[in-house]
Amino acid sequence: MSATTLSPLAQQLFHAQVNYFVTRVSTEQFSQVVEAEVQDFYTKASTHTVRDYLPEDHVRFMALHYNTSIPISPDLADSLSNIALRVYHHPKLDELRWRDLLDKKELTEFVDLVLSLNAFRKLIRRFTRNRLVVNAVSDLIYRGITGFMEQGTAKAEQMASSIPGAGSMFKLGRSVVGKATSGFEKSAEENIKRYLSHNISAIIKGSETRLEQAIESGALRDAIISNWDNIKNEKVASLREYASEQDIKEAIASGINFWQEFRETPYVEEITNLGVTLFYEYCAEIPVAELLQELSIDETFATREINLAIAPLLEHWQQQGWVKDFFERQLLPFWQQADNEGWLAS
Repeated sequence: MSATTLSPLAQQLFHAQVNYFVTRVSTEQFSQVVEAEVQDFYTKASTHTVRDYLPEDHVRFMALHYNTSIPISPDLADSLSNIALRVYHHPKLDELRWRDLLDKKELTEFVDLVLSLNAFRKLIRRFTRNRLVVNAVSDLIYRGITGFMEQGTAKAEQMASSIPGAGSMFKLGRSVVGKATSGFEKSAEENIKRYLSHNISAIIKGSETRLEQAIESGALRDAIISNWDNIKNEKVASLREYASEQDIKEAIASGINFWQEFRETPYVEEITNLGVTLFYEYCAEIPVAELLQELSIDETFATREINLAIAPLLEHWQQQGWVKDFFERQLLPFWQQADNEGWLAS
């Protein structure tokens, strides 16, 4: 049903109401609307807390939904790869140098800020003690040990082959030892895995301790800043020397697979719940206006920024006719019901 099916009086009132709201979003009128609404919001926000505006249960539900439940599109890896590769091949990267993006003073301030945060140290401890990380490190060390042993054996045999008669003796000796120690390789593999199982936590904790010591002593900070001096004059395109197109595609696909598996672990749910709990413990009972004030967002600032960002956009949408279309869609059902219920006639 369109507006033309309304009774003459309903149609007249409908168009008058639409025109009223369309006029209200014009630049001059909109500024007055924003000022009045912001003032009303700050009046309420001076006494209403975060919990009043954002119920904790709802925030917790939404945080868990986006962290653990929202479906990941099967095409996400391809989409992200296409975006990354467009940036990867952008000709501007051949002109830009790292110093153009960040100067040493900005880098130093950022590094100092990050290293001073207690949350950064907590993140290190959480990360290094996570089950997936422990398993990954354990597997990496195991592969390194077995690879070293295999490489050592191969080199020894290669050296023996260069000595007349030694190659045959080496092969004979290895054959005899293999028969005499049936199952030795399997036993060695089990021993290595058993050792790692018993000691991996201590190994990782030792690395964690050394990293914390490097932070406390300033060694990590100095290393980051010193390395910046080595790369700041390089072109951003130098990244292509370290990563091919295939590397980027595989990294994105692996990252998405890791996140998919990681978000299904109890750890993600626990850390999400903890984050929401800490947030509400800190600010649930604080008036919203007070929190905004801490961020230097007062009435004047909010009014100015809303007008600056939204007023020109609404003006453009109005010129396209989209604002009028919106109000017609929203208001027409009311006047249709007014006609059907006989409100105007009564």
